[in-house]
Amino acid sequence: MKQEKNLELGSRLKRAINYIVYIEELNNQKDVADILGRDKTNLSKAIGGDLSYVKTYCKALCEKYNIFNEDWFITGNGDMLKSNQGKEKDSDNVNVLSDDQDSKFSNRIEKLLDQNGKLIDTIANQQELIKSLQEEKEKMDVRLEDAKTAAGARKRLSDAV
Repeated sequence: MKQEKNLELGSRLKRAINYIVYIEELNNQKDVADILGRDKTNLSKAIGGDLSYVKTYCKALCEKYNIFNEDWFITGNGDMLKSNQGKEKDSDNVNVLSDDQDSKFSNRIEKLLDQNGKLIDTIANQQELIKSLQEEKEKMDVRLEDAKTAAGARKRLSDAV
């Protein structure tokens, strides 16, 4: 029996799940499945557009997080979030983050910058190690050449005797 798929619906589900991962500061989609009390494998099938799972996960997300526009899930029309949920309009009618989202966004940026700084330090340390190893290799190459030269000289000397 062929499973019916809707890749667009799966794509919208993935977008909503990524939004939850972001606002809840989770590690991955598995964490969302855990929060929803659902199986990660089935979540992967739902994101793949498997209609036997995708509708269940869309409904579970809408029930758990009363911020999603159910019509958007089904039709793709409108915004992912219900009006005035997670976004506000400024005087120029442009979407801006709520104070809570702004705080979470700032915290996320700080964590990413900290991780970035640590990665830069790690890279610098690795570069120093590589340079040190290259210098050591060059010294070993010189010693090897010296040893080969000395061995050749001893061989010629022993052959001459």
